Amino acid sequence: MQNRVLYKNNNIGFMLFVLSFMCFTVFSSYNAFMTIDLPFPVLIVFMLFQFFAFVCLSMKYQYKVPSIIAFLLIGRMMYFLINATIKNIGFEYIISEIAITFLAIYLFSFMYSFADYQGKVIKILLGGLGCMTSLQLIVGILLHGSAKTDIVAGLGHSNYAAAFLVLSFGVFLFDRASWLNVIVAVINLIGLSVTQSFGAYFAVVILIIIKIVISYDWSKQKTWIALFLIFGILVLAITLLADSSFLKPIITKIKQKIDFLLAGNFEAFGSSRLSLYRFSWNNIKKDIWFGQIINFEPTILEGDPSFKFQYARTHNLFLESILLYGLVGSLFNVALAIYLIKRILRNRKNSNIKLAVSYALLAAFIHGLIEPNFFTMHFDFVCWSLFGYLLSPNQDEDKEGLLTKIKEENNAKTICA
Repeated sequence: MQNRVLYKNNNIGFMLFVLSFMCFTVFSSYNAFMTIDLPFPVLIVFMLFQFFAFVCLSMKYQYKVPSIIAFLLIGRMMYFLINATIKNIGFEYIISEIAITFLAIYLFSFMYSFADYQGKVIKILLGGLGCMTSLQLIVGILLHGSAKTDIVAGLGHSNYAAAFLVLSFGVFLFDRASWLNVIVAVINLIGLSVTQSFGAYFAVVILIIIKIVISYDWSKQKTWIALFLIFGILVLAITLLADSSFLKPIITKIKQKIDFLLAGNFEAFGSSRLSLYRFSWNNIKKDIWFGQIINFEPTILEGDPSFKFQYARTHNLFLESILLYGLVGSLFNVALAIYLIKRILRNRKNSNIKLAVSYALLAAFIHGLIEPNFFTMHFDFVCWSLFGYLLSPNQDEDKEGLLTKIKEENNAKTICA
């Protein structure tokens, strides 16, 4: 049976749910604007807020744990634990995998069971994360400059912070047009622009192209005229502001990337990604079937150019999956992806906000091909919440709106008759 969950009737529970995620932006060891470094793990605060959110909502609605998702995630975890034990991997990796797995199941099930059909909690969650992260990045640049190593938010350094901004921007770009959505999307776009994350830039460009293509009738001449006018205004604005303290570092970085690409210097163009991929692949090959787990090569010593890659994320979600779980264990991830995609494609047309979230996750996938996002704690928590929302059987806004419209039309016909 479907729940008809309204945000306004459950705002305390949902706000506690949102605040649990906002804790990651404020209680952080990163030296970002408006952050506090707690003497204990922020995960404890997160779970405390989640506990009270769960209590508020479970008293009114049934909490359901979808068996297929739980089975696949727990199966992947058990596989990881066996492999990690055999390899005598550090206890912290085992604890991390257990915590992430069970919290992912809980968060997925939370949104699956309690998702409000208007999608307000998702918009508040991503809007809050996006706006707070943008504020921290912008203020940080004003205070400390635009060097890539100094660009940081409570959630992490520039590339990782950009992962959340991509999600937030995608949702507010594709949701129904309103001034609030436009304002939040612009804030996210400004935050993204200062991250100097070219993986995020690429994902955002793809989103904007999709939005333009699906939103306008390209058989009409006025559509093309409007497109050229917008493009001209954008070029003019960038030209006028190119020497400003805000845009100059970004423009300079883009010019450098273009020069590297034209010169065929793909190593510099990819910010050493190719070297990182070679380093990661060499470690993956040590146990490609079952997973090496740690991206570390003991023969590489300090002073070697590759030493900076020790323990690094692979910056590619496929390589990261094979590193952690091997080809065999990655079958769990393949099964999860197939199941989620099939269900999302089935449900996304039922709601405008669900369609927007689907596009945002597509952008996250593109971003994850060249930056770390999936298989990390904070990002996985957000994504599994979004997956739970997308698969939730709760009645959605468009279906309810359609029923209301039909009733109004029937009433009008009755009056006329």
